[in-house]
Amino acid sequence: MTASANGAFTATLPSTHGFGWSATVNGATLTAGAQDVGNLTISVPLRVKSFGASLAVTGRVNLTGCLQVTVPVNYGPITPVTVQYSSNGKNHWKTLGKLALDNSDKAQKSCPSATESYFSGSIASKLANAYYRADFPANNSFQGAVSGVIHAWRYQTKITGYAISPRTVTKGQDFSITGRLWWDGRKGWVPYAHETVYFVYNQKGTSFWGKLGSTKTNAKGYFHQEGQGYPANFVVIMYAEYLGNKLNLATRSPGITVTNKESAVDFFNGGLSVQLTPSATQKARIAREEYLIVDTAKSRVPVL
Repeated sequence: MTASANGAFTATLPSTHGFGWSATVNGATLTAGAQDVGNLTISVPLRVKSFGASLAVTGRVNLTGCLQVTVPVNYGPITPVTVQYSSNGKNHWKTLGKLALDNSDKAQKSCPSATESYFSGSIASKLANAYYRADFPANNSFQGAVSGVIHAWRYQTKITGYAISPRTVTKGQDFSITGRLWWDGRKGWVPYAHETVYFVYNQKGTSFWGKLGSTKTNAKGYFHQEGQGYPANFVVIMYAEYLGNKLNLATRSPGITVTNKESAVDFFNGGLSVQLTPSATQKARIAREEYLIVDTAKSRVPVL
């Protein structure tokens, strides 16, 4: 390049030659030589090669995708990609969360090239009916890219009127579990008939969980289950839950604490409490009842 009368010069450099640059003025009869070096910022173009989003029954959005550099280099982005959601799929996009990009060799069969970066993960949804897209924000090394839009939805469900009576029982004493299952259709909340509701419990203060069985809702969405006290001392928190299906989200009721008392027996041996697992006798009783999964308004299920 030839400098202008005031010494200024401008050069255009091919980015395919790398990130470094240097400018040199050779020495002459009356002038000394000079040189300067620096780094060139190269922002390469990207595209979203693939993007997938689906809403699970748990209310979490399962996400996958692949970003691809569209020029002949041997690297891809590693900074996070942003997942956005919108109620209409056209505007008012909001951030749902961010997912890390994996640019390691053969990270994914559908995204194997050195110029490709893969992402996958699960993020809790904000809406039961929403549109999603992946957005990679531009930086000094990569231009921005936005995916196509995917619509993912399920109907919401809920359990109301959940109750257990009585909440303190002894051996052989009956107790009732009642409630009502609903789903949110296009015209508002509707009772959900002939659907299976499951009953689970957590031993209070521990990580131990167990299943109590199930029943089905009647024509008006109500469910009614009966149980019976067991000869032991323990406290459990009981829940009713609907597991969802291809169209509906799952739901769980609030927990209700139930105390089972057996005053005639001390269940402590050497300072260690008996584990809350079924005895051989109880397992046989459970096997006979087979949790009675029947389409009736009333059935019996063991406490543990």
